[in-house]
Amino acid sequence: MTDNGKADRSALPAPLVGASGPQASTAAELALCEVVAEVLNSGTVGVDDDFFSAGGDSISAITVSSRLRSRGYVLQPKQLLTQRPLGTIAATLTARDASDAVTAASDGTGEVPEPPIVQALLRRNAKLAAIAGYVQWTSLRVDSGLSADVLRAGLTAVVQHHDALRLVKTEDALVIPESSSAVVAVAERILDDENQIAQIAADEAALVDVIGGPLVRAVLVQVPNDECSHIVIVAHHLVIDGVSWRILLTDLYKACAATQQTPRLDPVPASWRRHAQLLHEQGRSGARRTELPYWTSTLEAATPLLGTRRLDPAIDTAATANRSTTIASTGVTSALLTTLADAYRVRADEVLLAAWLLTLRSWQQERTQERRLDHCAVDHCAVTVEGHGREMDETGLDLTRTIGWFTSEFPVRLPMHAINNPQALDDALAGEPQPDSCYVL
Repeated sequence: MTDNGKADRSALPAPLVGASGPQASTAAELALCEVVAEVLNSGTVGVDDDFFSAGGDSISAITVSSRLRSRGYVLQPKQLLTQRPLGTIAATLTARDASDAVTAASDGTGEVPEPPIVQALLRRNAKLAAIAGYVQWTSLRVDSGLSADVLRAGLTAVVQHHDALRLVKTEDALVIPESSSAVVAVAERILDDENQIAQIAADEAALVDVIGGPLVRAVLVQVPNDECSHIVIVAHHLVIDGVSWRILLTDLYKACAATQQTPRLDPVPASWRRHAQLLHEQGRSGARRTELPYWTSTLEAATPLLGTRRLDPAIDTAATANRSTTIASTGVTSALLTTLADAYRVRADEVLLAAWLLTLRSWQQERTQERRLDHCAVDHCAVTVEGHGREMDETGLDLTRTIGWFTSEFPVRLPMHAINNPQALDDALAGEPQPDSCYVL
């Protein structure tokens, strides 16, 4: 432990990776090791292996938890991130309660209070037309035998099963209709080549109706002389996030594979609507008010000015912005996600923040020298980071199977010289209470 009571991860022994130790022997160990190996695509995993050092993270932990549930076991994602051997975690697995789906089925429909992330979007865009194209999309290669009717039936089953996918925005509120009123939009197109798929996604995005719905659309694309077909799925961000895509695509595959049978999709333990209600209740009651000083001091960090002037809302808009994309090589990606994270017992986002601090500090020192100043003017900076927003807190909600927009944004106060103090960066990231849920309230 460090002086301030936190785990000193740099002092922990190196974990065993690669299933060099004992293999799974009990049913729970076998299920856990198989699912972890499948999700991380890491081959054989043993009971002495460690999820975090094997390449796991908070998002893949959610996927593991969800797939274990389909095998009859309940595991909270945070259990995988404590760096304990998988065999120890397997001993804590509990059998799934068959009544898990009751709550979601009974409280997933009706009016929904706007979660903080939705409020932020709507406040910045008073007119709904401004967010009409705020969508995410993906494209899948599938067997050419899939028909538009099968895709339509499969997508309908998924939309009926996951309440948030039926969300619509009225003039005054967010509303989720009953499952019986589920409407899907499925079209069929023939293209000259698959390079036109992005244009199809853009065309479908333009058709998404935030008010009337549906907010999810799909196109079955046929390309001549191609043995495979393509499915293009477009969803408005109001109903989807990165974790939700994994759930949606897995369930869509099951639903389409069921063909003439009624698909048996895994139950959803908690609804997106209930999650939104709990956030609303906590904000209204002031349950998090004692944490206000922490967030206020974080926001007061004097982040250095990165340009020649501060942003002007009148001229610094999306229309005048330039975007630069850098694609990391396989070697750099591997070093970021595994080598560095494993060597220093840190997460990939901590490595990125460390790189950001080094860059900012180097730039600030150069500017200080150019201006012939004695020292850098800023000791701390505030960086807005994004979380998936699905951590189980005192509400007890299990959101591993829930589709919806859970993304959260919150500031982290970073000391400019954090790299000189190995514990400082860890303190900045871990010192605040439940960042994904508190700051927005």
